[in-house]
Amino acid sequence: MSRLFVHIGTGKTGSTAIQNYLLNHQEDLVARGIHYWGINLEHAPTTHRFPWQDQTGTGTLQRMGIPQAKEEMDHVLREALATLKPGHVAIWCNESIHERPDLYIPLLQSCHLTLGTDVSLFAYARNIRDYSLSAYKQWGVKHKTNPGRVIGFSEWVNHKRNYLSYGRKLSHWDQAFPESFNIINYDILPDVTHDFISRLPGCGELIPKKSANRVHASPADAPFALYALYNNQFADPVLPNTITSLLSRYNLLNFSAKVDSLSQYYPSSKELHAATKLLESDAKLVNAMLERHGQPPLSSEDSVKSADTVSEQSISGGVISLLLRIVVEQEKRIEALERR
Repeated sequence: MSRLFVHIGTGKTGSTAIQNYLLNHQEDLVARGIHYWGINLEHAPTTHRFPWQDQTGTGTLQRMGIPQAKEEMDHVLREALATLKPGHVAIWCNESIHERPDLYIPLLQSCHLTLGTDVSLFAYARNIRDYSLSAYKQWGVKHKTNPGRVIGFSEWVNHKRNYLSYGRKLSHWDQAFPESFNIINYDILPDVTHDFISRLPGCGELIPKKSANRVHASPADAPFALYALYNNQFADPVLPNTITSLLSRYNLLNFSAKVDSLSQYYPSSKELHAATKLLESDAKLVNAMLERHGQPPLSSEDSVKSADTVSEQSISGGVISLLLRIVVEQEKRIEALERR
């Protein structure tokens, strides 16, 4: 019987680090009968018929209607599973899968019932305070996904309440796959890549000796403030690499900030508490699932920095220090080029 391991999420729990590790160790994995099929089955042994069969194709799938997406993915998945040798394992790792149980649950159930594929599902749960703040920094500021100004934490959380309520989505998976769904407490793990690789059969030797660097870690205070300053100049959404491109050109003479106070983007402990209360029922769902799966509950203790511990002066000083460091490093490069 072939086996399919599906990492379904959630976001901001080290998914990219896991994906990079699997991608960089494909030869070692194949030698053990394990095949990494990528984020959107782009590495599956099939003909690439559809535009979403790419590591950047998640957005295409999310915009696609369920009937079409289900038909196309069913075709690709069945074709790929037909190539698996008995006893071999395929891995599909996409943190957005958990967001669409109505699409993916029937798809995976069909593979299990009609093809006899042994499907195992894995999801990592993070406490709502850290999760909501990390998500805000990533998609509210660093990669500004909303039109208009960069909005504050509380406004963003209320706007994204359904998205942040990942427990309601995971509960569908828990009910659909009561025996093969694994929910793991991310907060207690020293390294999420270690944990995931340790769950693969025969991969004890491949468990990384050193903790992996966080790929999409939340920006530190100074870079975070710089993203807010820059992205607030534009009405349209802004990709995170835009500011990198801007800084690489150093065309900052006419740059003027429109933000009066940077501290507004660092939520206060009161705002964090309000966000926790807003999503409290969803957190209870997650803890109930964790308990049923033998995992400790998510912590409700404060573990993130709030505006109560961040001053406007320290933020401004951090931004100035960051810009100064860039100027100094650029000057060194110019001098080196002139000597050549």
